Amino acid sequence: MPTPPIPDDVLLNTLKVYNECAGNTSETAERLKLTRGGVQTRLRAAKARGLIPEVLEAGYISKPKVLMLDIETAPHLVTSWGLFKQNIAINQIIKPGYTMCWAAKWHGKPGVMFDSIMSSPRQMVQGVHALMDEADVICHYNGNSFDVPTLHKEFLLQDMPPPAPSRHVDLLNTARKKFRLASNKLDFISQELGIGAKSEHKGHKLWLECMERKKSAWKVMERYNKNDVLLLEKLYDSLLPWISDNLNLSAFGNTFCCPRCGSGDYKQRKTVTLTTGIYRRYECNSCSGWFRINMREKHQRTKAIAI
Repeated sequence: MPTPPIPDDVLLNTLKVYNECAGNTSETAERLKLTRGGVQTRLRAAKARGLIPEVLEAGYISKPKVLMLDIETAPHLVTSWGLFKQNIAINQIIKPGYTMCWAAKWHGKPGVMFDSIMSSPRQMVQGVHALMDEADVICHYNGNSFDVPTLHKEFLLQDMPPPAPSRHVDLLNTARKKFRLASNKLDFISQELGIGAKSEHKGHKLWLECMERKKSAWKVMERYNKNDVLLLEKLYDSLLPWISDNLNLSAFGNTFCCPRCGSGDYKQRKTVTLTTGIYRRYECNSCSGWFRINMREKHQRTKAIAI
């Protein structure tokens, strides 16, 4: 009696898990409680039925989800007897600062998301928590020191668990490590590169008016916050060949590609000898980033290393 065909929904679920496992057949088999041969049989069946997208058939599984993120916070409300070089004690705090709003965008996707305390503090926090939980990479500006710890505090106060671990790319760190600019402020660098400028506003007064829940002020704040995220995405694209703490895209599939942008368009640029061996060096024709591989490895089985 012939074996009945595998249903399409089963094959699609196998592709989904295979995609999530970055093309690792053994891991896919373990999650689906199959043998490696069983996984390969399903993949062949899916390909024969035309269920495999071109990007998967070509060998590249999926690019990581990169989240552009920026928050705005309220200042601490305190009492003080002076204005210069004050040491504010805990008992002088009337109300500690808090996250007022956030804006976020998936890299390469249209639309900027936004939420604020005007909806509700918990709803606002839940929204950004869900996005961070979904992201493979979170890109921000001074986020390692400010945005991310501030959001973690909000999660703690709302009795929420930590979001799933992800790679963080702080473009301020890239600017400080790689360049000697007159200023490392986001607005200055954006204007220097000709990619835009931060939105103008009335300064500190805008934050105070938003704390008073004035709708006209919140319209300005939303535009300001969203524009920062758009600048962040443009700066990420501009600095991509210089970023050294991004995810390695060559680990997301079974084809040899640029670890920064995932492009297969590159050229070999001599070799370099290190204490760990001899490496081929490549320059990406798409993003201009540099990477290398060990000469003893085969392209199909190695992961490129960004340099």
